[in-house]
This record gives sequence, C-alpha cells and structure tokens, in this order.
Amino acid sequence: MTSSLILPSPVSLSGHWIVVDKINECDIYLGGERIEQTNGYKLIFSSPCAFDIFSEIPEAWRPAPDGISLLNRDGRTVLFFSRENENYSSRVWECSGIMLKKK
Repeated sequence: MTSSLILPSPVSLSGHWIVVDKINECDIYLGGERIEQTNGYKLIFSSPCAFDIFSEIPEAWRPAPDGISLLNRDGRTVLFFSRENENYSSRVWECSGIMLKKK
C-alpha cells in the first residue's frame, strides 16, 4: 500500500516562526492572506533580519506536501524547507543549513 503526502492548509501553518542559520535568527509571520501575484500567502518579517540568510528577500510563502516554500514577488521559490519532525530544514550548505521553527 502506498501513501500520499497531504498538502497542509495555510491556516495550519500560519503563525509566528523563526528562521535560524549558523549565526543569525529572524522572526517571520506566515499569514493566511492570499497574494495573487505570487500564488502564495503573505509573509511578514517580525524583526530586523540579517538578509544574507536569503539569496533573495522572500515576499510570500506557500505550503507544499513535503515542506514550505518562501517565494519572491514573482512566485518563484527563494528557499524551500523540508519537514523534519517538528521543524523544517533547508540544506543549502554541506555541513549545515537553515532551520524554520514554529514559535
């Protein structure tokens, strides 16, 4: 028997999160308000961020069956976080990565 991954609802993921890399931490809010041009949902930075965490500043987010995508203004993925237990991880470096943790 096979099982399919279920797409989480934006409501189930919306709320306050922390993006953490090796030395930086950034508070973000994943909102439930739809942003049509990005095909995603509103993302708000709740604290000043060291934007070198991101290759490009995300403006929206979208749930995926296996994680969470942070999106640019055109709806392209800036950073993808895969689900790992209670947190989400993006392995953009060999030895480490960026974590997304629910507050």
